[in-house]
Amino acid sequence: MQKFFLYIFLLFSMGAIAQPIDIEKVSYNKPERLTINNILFKGAQQLDHDGLLLLTKLNMGEVISIPSDKLSDAIKALWKQGLFADIQIEAIRLQENKVDLIFNIIENNRLSKFTFTNVKKGEQEKLRNILSLQRSLPVSDNLQKTVKRKVQELYAKKGYLNVETSIIASKDPVFKGSEIWDINVNKGNKFKISHINFEGNTIISDKKLKKKFKETKEKKVWRIFKRSKYLESDYLADKEKIVTAYLEKGYRDAYILKDTVYKDSEKTVAIDIVIKEEKPYYFRNIKWIGNSKYSSDQLSKMLNVKRGDVYNKKSLEQNIYMNPSGQDVTSLYMDDGHLYFRIFPKEVNIDGDSIDLELVISEGKQAYIKNVTVSGNTKTYDNVILRELSTRPGQLFRRSDIMRSQTALSQLGYFDPQKFDVKTVPNEAEGSVDIEYVVTEKPADQFELSLSYGDNQIFGSAGVVFNNFSTRNFGDMKKWNPLPAGDGQKVSFRAQLGQGFQSYNASFTEPWFGGRKPNSLSATVFVTNYNILNGNTRQKTTTMGVTLGFGKRLQVPDDFFSLYAEVGYQYYILNQSHLFFSQNPELATGNYNNINSKVVISRNSVDAPLNLFPRSGSVFTLTLQATPPYSLFNNRNYSALIQNEKFKWVEYYKWKFDAQWFNKINKNLVLMTRFNFGVLNYYKSEVGIPPFERFYVGGTGLSSQTNQGSLFGQDIVGLRGYNDLSISGQAGAPVYNRLTV
Repeated sequence: MQKFFLYIFLLFSMGAIAQPIDIEKVSYNKPERLTINNILFKGAQQLDHDGLLLLTKLNMGEVISIPSDKLSDAIKALWKQGLFADIQIEAIRLQENKVDLIFNIIENNRLSKFTFTNVKKGEQEKLRNILSLQRSLPVSDNLQKTVKRKVQELYAKKGYLNVETSIIASKDPVFKGSEIWDINVNKGNKFKISHINFEGNTIISDKKLKKKFKETKEKKVWRIFKRSKYLESDYLADKEKIVTAYLEKGYRDAYILKDTVYKDSEKTVAIDIVIKEEKPYYFRNIKWIGNSKYSSDQLSKMLNVKRGDVYNKKSLEQNIYMNPSGQDVTSLYMDDGHLYFRIFPKEVNIDGDSIDLELVISEGKQAYIKNVTVSGNTKTYDNVILRELSTRPGQLFRRSDIMRSQTALSQLGYFDPQKFDVKTVPNEAEGSVDIEYVVTEKPADQFELSLSYGDNQIFGSAGVVFNNFSTRNFGDMKKWNPLPAGDGQKVSFRAQLGQGFQSYNASFTEPWFGGRKPNSLSATVFVTNYNILNGNTRQKTTTMGVTLGFGKRLQVPDDFFSLYAEVGYQYYILNQSHLFFSQNPELATGNYNNINSKVVISRNSVDAPLNLFPRSGSVFTLTLQATPPYSLFNNRNYSALIQNEKFKWVEYYKWKFDAQWFNKINKNLVLMTRFNFGVLNYYKSEVGIPPFERFYVGGTGLSSQTNQGSLFGQDIVGLRGYNDLSISGQAGAPVYNRLTV
């Protein structure tokens, strides 16, 4: 009871000496200097008082003027946090010139959850990622404005220009001081472009100017691949292409005088563009300064600009810095080690419609490669990558070698060609450069499991190809993930099964036999059986064989060439195989030997493996396959022999030529042109063309008839739109050609 009366006494005493100060009525001309006794925050439910005190930058015991800018700054600092709906400050004067500062605050509600209305499920996920709304986030008018702006920006990218967003907030019945948002989105109509109108253009037609727009297109019935939606960002980028088009024709002063985008219906907008063309300009005098390695005539030839040519700034810069063909001045120096080469084009005189150009060159000294490293490879060993590179430590730096190295790595098939990167770290003082190749591994192994139906039969096949195998790690179970990999070797197994048909194939390739040079060694074994009942006759056919091949990369005529040599042996066992040799029954039973050698000369300059959609380059392959010419030295009378004796030792020579060209039409479209030719011939007319190794043309290669081709080494040439073997016939053809576009 004594303590209770003491508290009451102190409370009345405080009331007697404490007086509130009306800060708004105190004059700034006569401020009062008071010492802060205490700082309180009333209404703070979820916020830390010490944290709020830190934001105000006020301290107890500090002498402060009332009123003062410091109090205003304290309130501003709190407002900036976006946590409060209202802030008021109250000052209570105490005895001895002390003051208590009381911040009366009303905290903003917190967001507990939010939902979307009129938004598709897929779009909701995008909105959640863009809005970044989180539980317990303080809500405010500014937050609502931000949400509406981001929603509008998202849909504007899709052509919706009249997006209306409303936010309905309701109290959360579970969590006090929290609210639930219902974000209602009304997208409105998607705006397309009805017309693009040009005015003032006389040099370039409306049609050609519209083609310069890559993303901004008029609404047309026939336009399928490029929609005509209006996006401001795309339109602004496309406008620059209009100016560029005039620059390419020498109109360096041309500009867009004004442009207007306006609604012409509830779903479309129209665009009016007024162009000021001005006059064209031409090259006059071109002077080279600072060149010592190459003469001015050599550089002018590379620049490919003559006096009187239209002043095409784009073409000029391309021939100076980076021509896609590699024929530019910078490449000329870079391919001879001048990594520190610099060139500065300068317009020194403009006389009427003529421009004089000065090209100032700083050749710099040649740079040599110091270190070559690789990063990003998680499975493939460094040496497998480094051995493919054309850039070696100690060599002169050449930009073309880097480009060639990137092509070589993409052809391996182990890495994502879209994520290649090359980092160069030059050291000009030392005259050296470090090169780092950054790669991203991708799945390189293949697994095949297929089922097909043809000729009233079902065929199945299964196979695996390990394109980055490692035999040296085969005995180390720690390196199995799931198989030992990283040395670039290739192992494949394949099996085909059908009604009365079986085929098994296994192969191995070491691309760097011996480890020092890119000489490949490959081996293949296969067995094929065909066993069917044709009427009352059991027809059996077995083919078994083995091949051993050796490949070598060539340096001449260039390093895209390669040479491959192979020796092979196939043994055919036929027993009543009238189905395959209905036109020549004498061949239906017998054993046949096919010992042959093969030489392949090829050139491959494509930018990606053939099974990974190359976009540029070409592939040429010339193949000669031949057996020993037995008939030329064994003195046998072949005209008197029956068929199964005549071909017991098969003899022939076979030429094949294959060419493919890949030409990039635009960003996403590539034209592939292919030509194939093959001819099978004999050494002696009395022997004639053998029934083996012929060409089977037509169809898809999935039926039993085309599968028979693998029995006898025949070449299966698919040609869609035709029935299987309908062009070559049942017996195959000794010559064919095919053109594909």
